[in-house]
Amino acid sequence: LSTGLYGAISFVGLAAQECLPLLLLGDAAHGGLDMGSTDIGATIAAVGPALLLFQVFAYPRIVAAAGLMPTIRACTVLYAICLALTPVVTAVSGGQPVARWTAAIGLNIATTLARVPIFISTFVLIAEASPTPNLRASVNGLGQSVCAVGRIAGPPLLTSLLAWSTSLAAAWPLNFHLAWDAMALCVLFGVAPIVWAIRARGT
Repeated sequence: LSTGLYGAISFVGLAAQECLPLLLLGDAAHGGLDMGSTDIGATIAAVGPALLLFQVFAYPRIVAAAGLMPTIRACTVLYAICLALTPVVTAVSGGQPVARWTAAIGLNIATTLARVPIFISTFVLIAEASPTPNLRASVNGLGQSVCAVGRIAGPPLLTSLLAWSTSLAAAWPLNFHLAWDAMALCVLFGVAPIVWAIRARGT
């Protein structure tokens, strides 16, 4: 189950990271934010300091206070919400560059801070899934293999879906929201059941 969780979150996580620049670069008429390369770089780079501070200071305290599985559970739900809200940034940010930039950075940070704890916690679960210390390397290797499959499959499938839905110029749910809604559903119906199953089994 732990390796399955790693593969599922890798499938969605890398795909979302690949889709984000396309959303930022696209023109407003097709659901994009019409940003230049400098603004896109700044939007993505702004996550770095926030993520560093979160991992060093916040994550250990959250896990210590709430527990590992409740942390993963909460982050899974939050991550799905953030993915579904990502294309909404186009509507709420309006035409002002500052509003557009602020909304994109804020949601990107929130999405990343929801996703990363799932990854970090999954490493712990995979290590604990080994029945004996001697098998830990094999279990970790299996986890990395499943992760690789998710990383290989996710980006081409979901970026293609984003490109197709954007060019289709249809109404919701077949517009530019489609890929992001699909990723949110993957989290809710792919990642979340595994998280709940692991919690139920106490592993």
